[in-house]
Amino acid sequence: SARRKIGFWQWELDRFPDQAKLAIELVDEIWCHSEHAARGFRAATDKPVIKVPLPVHVPKPDSRPRAFFDLPQEAFLAFTSFDGASAIARKNPLAAILAFQEAFQDGADNARLIVKAMNTQNDSLWRECRRKAMVDERIIIIDDVLDRHHYYELLQNCDVVLSLHRAEGFGRLMA
Repeated sequence: SARRKIGFWQWELDRFPDQAKLAIELVDEIWCHSEHAARGFRAATDKPVIKVPLPVHVPKPDSRPRAFFDLPQEAFLAFTSFDGASAIARKNPLAAILAFQEAFQDGADNARLIVKAMNTQNDSLWRECRRKAMVDERIIIIDDVLDRHHYYELLQNCDVVLSLHRAEGFGRLMA
């Protein structure tokens, strides 16, 4: 057959593992979404590796006041978000919590951290995050799926985004 087989893979680490190189043998070329991923593939094969960036569409959200989300009007709002479906440790929410607490020590009550999560299951790391939020009332956890527009409306109300993810394939939060 004259078909060309293309693997379009998201890869997040510097090295493509030897045990996974069998997958490379199944394709004629590799497409990936970032130069970081491309470097990892190029180090593992001499087959063509082509960067094909992912599109990012950000809707224009309605302007909702902070009160709509039950957020303090005058507070400095930090935001982090993750989907726990692919290893909460990689998403690193505990580091975001610790960074927030380091930046706003001594119980500074003019700041809040919003941790928007979903698919958290019963993960021990997530339980530690929830425990920290119970002790520090400045940490607001939203562990639920939000309508896309509500998500962007919430994000629009925040002053800074924290993304301390480890090995994030694309970085959708930052995009």
